[in-house]
Amino acid sequence: MCRFSGLNDPRYEKVAAAFQRLVQPLLGESNIEICVEESGPRSRARTPEANFDGKTLSEAQHREMMDRLRFKQMDARLLTLKTAQTKTCRWLLKNRHYMDWINTKKISEHHGFFWIKGKPGTGKSIMMKFLFWEAKKTMKDSIVMSFFFNARGGDLEKSTPGLYRSLLLQLLEKAPETRHILDYYGASGFNAIKEASDWPDEMLKEAFSRALEKLGNQRIVCYIDALDECPEDDVRDMISFFEELGDLEKAVEFRVCFSSRHYPEISIRTGLQLVLELEQDHKNDITLYIDTHLKVGATTQAEDIKAEILVKSSNIFLWVALVIPILNKEYDRGRIKALKKRLREIPTGLHELFLDILTRDHKNIGELLVCIQCILFAARPFRPDELRIAVEAGCEDDPPDEPCDSAQMTADNLRRFVLDASKGLAEITKSKEPTVQFIHESVRDFLLKDGGLRKLLPTAKNFEGQGHDKLKRICSLQISLPIARLKRVGRASYPHRAQECPDWAQEYPLLQYAVEHIYFHANWAQKLGLDQTAFLETFDTLAWTMARSNSDEGAFLAIWHPHLLYFLGEYGSADLIGIHPERHKHFQLEGGQFRYPLVAALYGGHSAAARAFVNLPQLHDEASANLAQTKSRRSFTMKKEGFSNKRHLISFLCEFGDVDILRIVLESTYSEVMHDFTINWRQCLQHASSEAIVDVLIEFGAASLELAKSNSHVKPLNLLNDDEEPTLLIFPHLELALKKHPPLINQAEFWGDSKSLLSYAAERGFEQISKLCIKDTYDHNIQDALCCAVLGRINHSSRLAVIKFLLDAGVDLRTSQKSRHDRLIFEAMLRPHNEEVVALLLPIPSLDLEAKREDLTPLLWAIQESRKTFVKMLLSAGSDPMARTTGGTTALTLTVKLSDLNSFRCILSNPKCEIDARDNTGRTALSWCATVADKTAITMASDLIKQQSVDPNSRDNSGQTVLMRAVRSGSPELVKVLLKSPRINPHLASRRGSTPLMLAFKISHDYGCGRVFWEISRMLLLTGKIDLDCQNRRPTLFQLAKVYGPVGLVRLVECFYRCCERDRMDELRDLEWHGKEIN
Repeated sequence: MCRFSGLNDPRYEKVAAAFQRLVQPLLGESNIEICVEESGPRSRARTPEANFDGKTLSEAQHREMMDRLRFKQMDARLLTLKTAQTKTCRWLLKNRHYMDWINTKKISEHHGFFWIKGKPGTGKSIMMKFLFWEAKKTMKDSIVMSFFFNARGGDLEKSTPGLYRSLLLQLLEKAPETRHILDYYGASGFNAIKEASDWPDEMLKEAFSRALEKLGNQRIVCYIDALDECPEDDVRDMISFFEELGDLEKAVEFRVCFSSRHYPEISIRTGLQLVLELEQDHKNDITLYIDTHLKVGATTQAEDIKAEILVKSSNIFLWVALVIPILNKEYDRGRIKALKKRLREIPTGLHELFLDILTRDHKNIGELLVCIQCILFAARPFRPDELRIAVEAGCEDDPPDEPCDSAQMTADNLRRFVLDASKGLAEITKSKEPTVQFIHESVRDFLLKDGGLRKLLPTAKNFEGQGHDKLKRICSLQISLPIARLKRVGRASYPHRAQECPDWAQEYPLLQYAVEHIYFHANWAQKLGLDQTAFLETFDTLAWTMARSNSDEGAFLAIWHPHLLYFLGEYGSADLIGIHPERHKHFQLEGGQFRYPLVAALYGGHSAAARAFVNLPQLHDEASANLAQTKSRRSFTMKKEGFSNKRHLISFLCEFGDVDILRIVLESTYSEVMHDFTINWRQCLQHASSEAIVDVLIEFGAASLELAKSNSHVKPLNLLNDDEEPTLLIFPHLELALKKHPPLINQAEFWGDSKSLLSYAAERGFEQISKLCIKDTYDHNIQDALCCAVLGRINHSSRLAVIKFLLDAGVDLRTSQKSRHDRLIFEAMLRPHNEEVVALLLPIPSLDLEAKREDLTPLLWAIQESRKTFVKMLLSAGSDPMARTTGGTTALTLTVKLSDLNSFRCILSNPKCEIDARDNTGRTALSWCATVADKTAITMASDLIKQQSVDPNSRDNSGQTVLMRAVRSGSPELVKVLLKSPRINPHLASRRGSTPLMLAFKISHDYGCGRVFWEISRMLLLTGKIDLDCQNRRPTLFQLAKVYGPVGLVRLVECFYRCCERDRMDELRDLEWHGKEIN
């Protein structure tokens, strides 16, 4: 067996060569190849990495990148939703709005958007699940995907990053041909995702957009449920992104069906909308549900009860679903009068019903309250076994330290426990790793937003704070249990190797949660007003470290045994840091991976915690901060691989970019900080992430130190006491330093790897510094600065502003080194989201748009990478549409091979395009359409055949005509398109005399593709241009059919002869296939 991934796979070529050796003797024509070498489309475009580094990502790397998209509860909401009852929901399939939405002819009216809105509990999610499954069954030619937001789930279940990850993964799995878009990110992107264990949000959106562009004439249908369970700003951003996808000029049809509550109100430019509770058919569904599930007989009284239920429900499906079991229970007791009374007692509102369910009896109130606290305030949703242990621990004063009883942790026992403890308002999700959540988001709304907690506990205060404090105590207890057990059996010393530790995760299922989230709950309790000083004083960090010991990180921490402040920084516990009595000594408390507690907070991305170490308040509203503070905020995440013990503490602060923290640390009396700074200031300058950070470094003596070192006659600058007033408030110290010592501007050594201050600023997108120093910068350094701005990798929008500024200033690249000059356009296109930069570079007169890199001009590279925007831009800028690869493939032919219809039409409409140009094998773009033969290629062929300059009868170097290539592809649709041209000769033979009809006969015989080639043969015969006697040579057409064709083909030829005798083709046109395929 030979497995192959595409037509460029060497293993495929091995198979194709073997086929050719077998087929050529049968066809009697040695020079007709079967799709070897250049006879098939390239199934994967080379990536920038493939072009310039010679490599694409392996299949294993593709799989790993896809695995990084998965998350545990990705389908939990969909799987947990009940399936729609038989005969319900089907009305929507015939609803005029839905029918208009799926109607291709009306897509211009709604741009592919359909929005179902409804009140909480109306059954929107069940309706969406129904629509999704129906679409999967009926839309066989479409790629159908879904995402169901879940506010009761984990972070990714209720956020747009989770949506993008899920949709991208579904698309890559359902359309494997799109996986090669992963090659675009290359080894660097793969490593970045692997090291971060996550995909950046913008990369997710870009990859999804690229994947759509790869699909050609496909329909993508997405069902996205519960938009109201995602943050409003994220939803608005997602809607804008989807609208942009709908506006893109691409062959793919992109359709999205949303569902949400009425609030928040989010507008969409165009789209259809349906309000569920206003539809009579929805009311009919509720009636059907009541008739099916309410077991009260068929009496007149029963009908009255059903009618009353319908009225009281206000068309809310959830209300009905909760009430019917209550009424059935009353009926089972044989009390019809009690049932009617109970129905009258049941409140009409959904929230009032929740309160009634929770307070109707007072059994196990303690369990109920702890259960509610666990579901409401947990850092992540609990697993069923975790919830049981947490509830039991929260209700017991002195729980035993023995491992949990596995007999109590069976799936059925846990299901019954969750049902009982929550009084039926919580459920276990149906997923690979089940979690516990409320049955509906309305339960959470009732408890938190509608004052349900106050109604449950009228005398309780600060329920949220108390909830976090309760969970903190549960976590603390879980951490202490295994240690207490070890002490009891005489093993109180710490086992330094992980393999010496017992399997605590198995014996204490809640332990992992407790270790990861105890600081989270304690910090929230402190934030909400419950003093945690006693917790900090008594917390056993050694016990916590031991509990973490099953991981390598835990073993490392046990050896180094960092201070509690280090862990508080690592976990971002700003409020706990603020009350810790030893906070002021944090510089002296070294230990842990990042050495200092402050640096641990920085690498965790915890700005508030970092500021707490230096007694600064949290920045609640950065928009109100002054300009320097605004500029100081970093726009990227500090990557852990960038950490080094050799780096100075100040360099981490410079990278993080908080000016306030940096200034306080530099002003600190901790002498070692400033002593080392005098040695490592240049390192700090290289890591500066904003202009404000640069100015602070200058303020605290960086320029003075350099000048004092390089010139013994220069005194250190005392800029703060300088009489001269700066004109720029953003960085006054830098301005005054440059005024006093202009040589600093072009002093390469001072600016690290950069040749000048301008290059340093341009690479980082420091626009104001660039404007400050450009007058005194040498010309060659200005040219270098433009290259640095284009090639920089951070602060994209700021670098764009610098590029505009430099070009407006009249940077002349004609005197720069040509090789570096020419590669600018390639490097600019390589960067994601860089269209604006490319647009700025293209008008430069000295830019050579035909300069090649690895055999590709910029235009060819843009085509090969499906960068359609770049293709348009380059053609508009004057790129040669007749650029060729080494193999002679023209730009037009390349678009055919890659099924890129938009770029194909851009090039086709270019007046410089020679449409019928041949490659090194003598093949034209039309010939390649005949080989690719997918839907897009058929559309392209239709466009080409209409062009007068295209010769539909041309032969390639192997002697084959376009029509023969089309026959060989086995595509009746393509053959039909070609035969519509009055200029095509359907009987034109190859150099060895084989005609398209003969080829169809032979392939039908040899490969058993009976029906396809029977249909192609009939099309060729219907042209009426077929020579019955094969150009008066033997064998005749009839004899060929007998030799090569099954019975169906022989009958087809017999019918053709009869039609020729009558001079009418009606019988042949109406003839139907009755043969059998040959396996």
